[in-house]
This record gives sequence, structure tokens and C-alpha cells, in this order.
Amino acid sequence: MSQNSKNKKAEDFNLNDYINPQKGLNNSTAPIEQPLASEAIVNTKPTDNIVSEKESLLLQSTKKAVSSKQRKAGLSEYQQTFLSVPKITDRKTVFISNELREKIVGIVRKLGTEKSSVSGFVENLVIHHLEEYKEDVESWKKL
Repeated sequence: MSQNSKNKKAEDFNLNDYINPQKGLNNSTAPIEQPLASEAIVNTKPTDNIVSEKESLLLQSTKKAVSSKQRKAGLSEYQQTFLSVPKITDRKTVFISNELREKIVGIVRKLGTEKSSVSGFVENLVIHHLEEYKEDVESWKKL
């Protein structure tokens, strides 16, 4: 990690620096979905995957169409879901990389309240994840 990134202050935090809309967090170790061997990949033209200039402009204008009211509602929902202060009664140690922790610190300081913490963010994130995937996890346990 360069010295500049270590010295980067939380005030300089920009969520877009860390999020890639296609992959999520940068440097993600999430597996990339691969087609099954039984699935045939059909590519009729080599240009099928190329986005035209008009399509690109349309996508950009669509992204800008989100109103500030919608962004504020999204931010409020995000803060309520991930930055609220949870009550943790039986604490245990969990290790994450320093780089990821710095990113979380930036989010917590910029978007949270003075009582928000990295531990609270991680607690809320895991609770949300477990609720979101509860049914899937239960079915996968039976495999």
C-alpha cells in the first residue's frame, strides 16, 4: 500500500473510489460466475457485447435521472440499515484486512453519527446478509 493511501483522510473519502458497479468493492475476492459446461455459449456477432455510443449516452442520462429526494431516501435507508448503533452484548474478535477496515472507517465517519462504529457497521452488515440469505443458507445446509 502506498504512503499516499495511508495518509488519505476520512474527509477525502469518496464511496465511488471503492465501489465498482459491475464487481462491487474493488479487490473483491468474490467468485465470478462461470457458465456450466452443459450451457452453450452462442455469440452470433463479435460486436454483440459492444455498447454503442448512443446506448452509452442513454445509460449515463438514466443514471442522472435519480432525484435528490430518491438519493436522500436511499441514504436514509442505508444509514438505518448499516449505521445504526447495535447493542452487542457478547463480543468476539473478527479479523479483516487493514485496507478494508480503512474503507469502512471512511464510510462510518462520512455517513454515520458520532456513535457509529466499524464494529457496529460490520454487525449490521452481517445481520442484513444473514436475513437476506436465510432461506438459501438453510437449503444449502441440506445439500
